[in-house]
Amino acid sequence: MVPDAGSDDAVFASAVIAPIVGVDLGMEMQRLYLEVEKRDAFNKKVSIMRAKLQRWASKTGIVDVEEKARVIYGAVIDAAQVEGMSGEWINFLAKHLAKQVIVSIRSQGIEWPINRHEDLHNALELFLVGKTGEMGSGDGSGGGVKAGGSRNDYKVK
Repeated sequence: MVPDAGSDDAVFASAVIAPIVGVDLGMEMQRLYLEVEKRDAFNKKVSIMRAKLQRWASKTGIVDVEEKARVIYGAVIDAAQVEGMSGEWINFLAKHLAKQVIVSIRSQGIEWPINRHEDLHNALELFLVGKTGEMGSGDGSGGGVKAGGSRNDYKVK
């Protein structure tokens, strides 16, 4: 039986922060940051990134599940850094994507914890707080511009 690759987030501690050749996550991170203001849009952008990473994971020569998870995690962090983004939400997003892609492969004997959904929730809430100053309400309306503010207040730095 393959060890539980996600039982401990320590698996990501040794991740190398580097892009995955042939997978343009930078463009998706930029779109996420610039275009998203609501929960539904956030989930759609995350889904696009997941699909790109799933295609890569199905074709890569990397066999070890934990190594695939580390590469994906590192690539998401790298894309955010290249685009000038920071915040704890990126860490949660990277963990969610790594876990979700690995679980989607459905390799025999792999058990993955259900906290990948918690990672997505944390990424979303922290993203919305950082961008709008408000917590998402859960109804898809979490977002927008702060009263008296403008969209320019939230440019990528």
